[in-house]
Amino acid sequence: MTHQGYILDGTFDFHALVAAFDTMVVIGFVMIAIVLVPAWRSSEICRLKTWFALMIAGLVYSVSYFLIVGRQFGEEPAFGLCLLQASLIYAAPVLTSTFSLSFTVELYVILFDAVRGVGPGRCESSKWFIAIPLIIYFAVLCEVLVTGLLDHTKIVRNPSHVYCHATVSYPYYVTSIVGLFTFLAVLVLEVVMLHMLVVTRKELGLHRSTNDAMFPAGLFFRALLFSLYTALGIVLSAVALASTHALFPYEVLFFPTFCIVVAVIFGTQKDILKFYRDLFVKRTENRDSTSLRQIPDAVEMPMRRSAKDDFLDA
Repeated sequence: MTHQGYILDGTFDFHALVAAFDTMVVIGFVMIAIVLVPAWRSSEICRLKTWFALMIAGLVYSVSYFLIVGRQFGEEPAFGLCLLQASLIYAAPVLTSTFSLSFTVELYVILFDAVRGVGPGRCESSKWFIAIPLIIYFAVLCEVLVTGLLDHTKIVRNPSHVYCHATVSYPYYVTSIVGLFTFLAVLVLEVVMLHMLVVTRKELGLHRSTNDAMFPAGLFFRALLFSLYTALGIVLSAVALASTHALFPYEVLFFPTFCIVVAVIFGTQKDILKFYRDLFVKRTENRDSTSLRQIPDAVEMPMRRSAKDDFLDA
């Protein structure tokens, strides 16, 4: 049966699909926020600005798919809201992919400095690593906005009911081309970095503990894993955004997995896990100390009476 057939024969439950999609979007947003909090609040956790940018891009990605919640069935959403969401969902993958490239470039710079013996990685980032992805993001955003404003009929709710999209092809071509270019650039950089890591493994101290190493190899391999996921995402996103029909549900449900995957890959680093472990331990100790402070009122009084009785008896 074709994708279109699911719509025409009415056998597919789109309400269940939309409910699952919206739930995954919320879960992804919350998971990214949980990852961001320790890095934002703890002075002991050092992260590059491009790392923060990638995480915040994930939040923007989630919000873009959540704009028409409650208006996914029945009458079409208000044109302004639908246009805003369409603009965001075409631009959000561009934002995440370009920040992913910026993050990888910065990792390469840190590795290159370490190989030259300049020193360990730093938490500073070039302003261009942040500015260029934002410029590209707003360019794609404005492109879709102009498309919709020139012809309102080109922005409609997707037949899958989960989001609004453009019925013309060129916005998806722009998004796909940018995503493909950034992915290939990231792939080339990661291959070069992997070669450098193998050749200079001892010089960088990767055979020693993580704290003594001059380059965060663990972070690099997490970025490499994220790139493999991105490759699959590019393929499915291109197919989905180009389609004017409802996709097979498993393809649609791939979109909100982005934030979940990012949170799992970058949120399971030791320092972030340690932050929450220490927070849990601290709260447990505070609760125990509060309980102990309440004990003397119930226990020490009988003890004082007993001591007094012993003194008088003596």
